[in-house]
Amino acid sequence: MSTNNMTSYQNGGQHKYTPVAVGEDSDVVVLDQEASLLSSNKRKFLLGGALSLWVACVALTRNLSSNSPFMDVLLPDGRHDYRSDTFIPQWMDQVVDHFDDANDATFKQKYFTYDKFWKGPGHPIIFVLGGEDPMDDLITPFAYYYMAQKFGAMSFGVEHRYFGDSFPIVNYTNQDLVQLMTPEQAVEDFAHAAQFIRKKLGCSMDKSSKHYCPVITVAGSYPGFLSAMLRLTHPEVVDIAYATSAPLWLYSHGVDHKTYYDYVTMVADAAVPGCAAAVKETVMEFHDWAVSPDATMFEKANEIKICEGGIPEYITDSNSLELWWTEVNEIVTAHFAEADMGYYPPGPDAELERACRIFLQEGASMQEKIGNMLTMRKEWQSTGCFDMHSELPVGKKATISASDWSGMGDGIKAFMWELLSCQLLPQLTQSEESMFYPREWTLEWTANHCKERFDIDVDPDRLRNYFGFEDLTGVDHLLFINNIADGWSAASVTVPPPNSGIEVINVINGAHCSDFRGPGKNFDTPEMQAAHKKILEIIAKWLKEIKDERKQSK
Repeated sequence: MSTNNMTSYQNGGQHKYTPVAVGEDSDVVVLDQEASLLSSNKRKFLLGGALSLWVACVALTRNLSSNSPFMDVLLPDGRHDYRSDTFIPQWMDQVVDHFDDANDATFKQKYFTYDKFWKGPGHPIIFVLGGEDPMDDLITPFAYYYMAQKFGAMSFGVEHRYFGDSFPIVNYTNQDLVQLMTPEQAVEDFAHAAQFIRKKLGCSMDKSSKHYCPVITVAGSYPGFLSAMLRLTHPEVVDIAYATSAPLWLYSHGVDHKTYYDYVTMVADAAVPGCAAAVKETVMEFHDWAVSPDATMFEKANEIKICEGGIPEYITDSNSLELWWTEVNEIVTAHFAEADMGYYPPGPDAELERACRIFLQEGASMQEKIGNMLTMRKEWQSTGCFDMHSELPVGKKATISASDWSGMGDGIKAFMWELLSCQLLPQLTQSEESMFYPREWTLEWTANHCKERFDIDVDPDRLRNYFGFEDLTGVDHLLFINNIADGWSAASVTVPPPNSGIEVINVINGAHCSDFRGPGKNFDTPEMQAAHKKILEIIAKWLKEIKDERKQSK
């Protein structure tokens, strides 16, 4: 998943969407500087430009034969066999509340290290930031293994507070969470952790010392946003930040509400022509059938493969077909969002293309299509039915439609992510132009929901005012990676801001955070391999600049 001068990025208050190439020898998309997803005419231009090139790349990458630039090929697809790596949880003392000087309480925060390539003090630390999942390993093979191999680095990763095992207060109240479970607290955690690992490794804190260890933060999506914020707020601690699939403009609320799902629609229709029309026809028919009182909720649920007992009580207690339809529709929409995020490498076996083919199946009824979409994943194929509780967070007044309309999941993890989303406030309208049933996101709906769930007062200006991330003037050593098949790329930094040292790489057929998975000669597309090469070149250049500055300071 941030009121400063940003006129060069805005058109009527909305940020431009303008991908650029990674290099002259790459096949990464190049768009006109005026291309924008935020108007219908320019959206058509985008389809004709970026996505037509991307469709060609889909066909090209079905049969990959190019070589990986790395020699360590252990998996059949050419990637390092990360399954063989051993990660032992370690624990450090972390501050419970970074914004209360009178509170000196600490908690145990989980972290991991990987020292296979570490060459000792004076070499970099690759710092993988945890996000909205428990951390059981270092998540990002490209960073912790290949980047570390390239630069003789120590790999280090820290779990995000209140995910997994890192709880500042175990028996928490909502008031505790509102105060402690925030992006601001997480940024301070990671800044403290960077200095902790420097000291533990024997690195100097003096940037002029040959034993100084530059810290490179690496993360994607919401933690990718945190990676960028660390470089903005703590440049004295974080030397280089690598942020992939990081939707800054979503969190600053600088893009139109309908941008994300309009983009997912375009990607799906480019992947499987005719997908958008087929989905739209089905979901419109589904609504009319679902809310009709010709049968009970349970009879209708059975027709679309929802398990017996698989409807949450807040829906059954309401006896409202409209509420039941709303929540099933939310699940179908969110599953498409998740399929788009996972659309890499592109191909017929990818979930996005399989989902599209479900809706294009001739002779299948609307009920069969919705049911097959719900049960298409492996975990439901064995049961033959779908349990709606799998998309329901825990806690009082929990609903499937929550503060993040791209999907929540279930359990305590979803509860914590929903609390964060009440602060990030992703605006995710499903417009008339999208392939989904029209549903307008409103701040009023979200504010009421977040107040009922967490007793939190939403503030859409809070994060951008605190971090100041709408004005990136003067920021350097910050790298944004955007994977253009990913809907979140429509809300990311896709052009280097003026008067900055920020670099941007846009990978035309990459999906959400897919640059972290490889590289692999039978896995990564040629475009992704070119991006990996460029990433290493940029970071090597910046590390040299840091080293040269150290020499000049003596």
